Amino acid sequence: MTACLTGAMVMVIEILGARIIGPFFGVSLYVWTALISVTLLALALGYAAGGWLADRQPSAALLYGLIGLAGCWLILLPGFKAPVLEAAMPAGLRLGCFIAASLLFGIPLFLLGCVSPFLLRLAALDLTRIGRTAGLLYAVSTAGSFVGAAGTGFYLLGSFGVIATLRLSGAALVLLACAYFIRARPGRALLLAAGLVPLAWTLHTTLEASTADGTRARIVWARDSFYGALKIVEYQGNGIRTRELTIDGLIQGGIDTQNGQSIYEYAYLLERLPLALRPDGRSALMIGLGTGVAARALAAHGLEIEVVEIDPQVHAAALRHFDFPPGIPVTIEDARTFLARGTKRYDYLLIDVFNGDTTPGYLLSREALRAAKARLAPGGVLALQPHGQRRSRGRHVARRPRDSRRAVPHRARPACRRQGRCRLGQLRGSGQRRGGRLRPDARLEANPSPGRRSGNLAGRPGSCNTTHQGHASDRRFQPPRPARYPAQGIGAPGVAGNNPTVDPARTPRQPRLAGPSRAGAARAPGDRPVCTNGAIVAGHD
Repeated sequence: MTACLTGAMVMVIEILGARIIGPFFGVSLYVWTALISVTLLALALGYAAGGWLADRQPSAALLYGLIGLAGCWLILLPGFKAPVLEAAMPAGLRLGCFIAASLLFGIPLFLLGCVSPFLLRLAALDLTRIGRTAGLLYAVSTAGSFVGAAGTGFYLLGSFGVIATLRLSGAALVLLACAYFIRARPGRALLLAAGLVPLAWTLHTTLEASTADGTRARIVWARDSFYGALKIVEYQGNGIRTRELTIDGLIQGGIDTQNGQSIYEYAYLLERLPLALRPDGRSALMIGLGTGVAARALAAHGLEIEVVEIDPQVHAAALRHFDFPPGIPVTIEDARTFLARGTKRYDYLLIDVFNGDTTPGYLLSREALRAAKARLAPGGVLALQPHGQRRSRGRHVARRPRDSRRAVPHRARPACRRQGRCRLGQLRGSGQRRGGRLRPDARLEANPSPGRRSGNLAGRPGSCNTTHQGHASDRRFQPPRPARYPAQGIGAPGVAGNNPTVDPARTPRQPRLAGPSRAGAARAPGDRPVCTNGAIVAGHD
């Protein structure tokens, strides 16, 4: 029983590790390489240390004490994983993954690695049968690993979610240790049970905290899903109250609860830029729901909009806490299968599904972009929201414009500039595009309708050059200067997010396309837009 359960827990930790690290670093080859490397290294050290301890003190009490410690670590891990992952992110994708995996999972894997040598030492009563004993022990442990891998991937994650599965795994190890001590040493079992009472209490406390300036933060909703731990955090201070959706600690979006408008800049850009490129569009498909702010805004413009979202819990959160209209159709499905099986075409196709510090390659591959192109109407607009910094993502991001060039007729290339954590992109191409075009005097309004209170657009001062089809003048997109809440701390300070927070209480400053900044910076007449802050937009003839 002990060999089977501990063998299963090794695979459970390895599979859950990808789900825990993924939101910060992406579920990429580097993440799996780091997890497998840490697992093998920790088990190797555990085998060596376990054999040494088993020879010095062949005690079953010590063995089950180590198992109980591993279980306690897994139970407590959800409480400290976010700070560890944030601290590891500056080290970069490769080293950061390895550091995070080592700090989070190295200790429990090391403790579980000590189990096999202990069991072999305790079971080897007859040296003439030690080969058979070792073979049976390893067979049972490996069978447990098979059950743990299959059960976690096929059942536990879908039924209970990441955090609940992790805590159930830890609880199983703790109960195994308690079962031994209850049978062998009842006194120590009572002491262990007394120590578990405060541990269990911490799992049911509701987070509510306040900062020195009086800003209060509390979790108003929390769910575990197959794709991560969802939380809705509400911040209140100086008469301002905001609400944000996070998945595994990463901000997915937020609103000002007084008016329901987004407090993040990218939502306005994702809404307004496609409309500026194609003012006469009538239908839109949005891949990735989030808080539903962008989809709700597009529906307010009179567009016929559909949404594809892979996580049903995200849809439930948007309906319950972010005023998402229930009348907007939402399909719970993987975006790739939805694009492949359908035939309906849309004037706008918006992709905002990224989570973590890398983009999901399966949605930005050449094949995925071709599938997206097939769902665009003539003159349609494809808009992407690429997260992350160019410096940390480098060649992975640089490949995507080449893929988009092969999939859609208008070539995209990075503008080699950064603005906080927002990517800047520039698109050009040739050929006559149907539909509207950006005029030299065009203005992109952040506020969807006059008189409606909306969030200030924020970002670091900066600009990028754009050229418009049929116009030789060089123009600049000038984002406004940063605006912060009067109460510091609103906007989940210390939690890694993809966009800066903004002040929803002040009058919005609209991003604008300014006049010519450099005379004579002429380009070919076939060049066309677009510079965006956090969005890449492409056209389809």
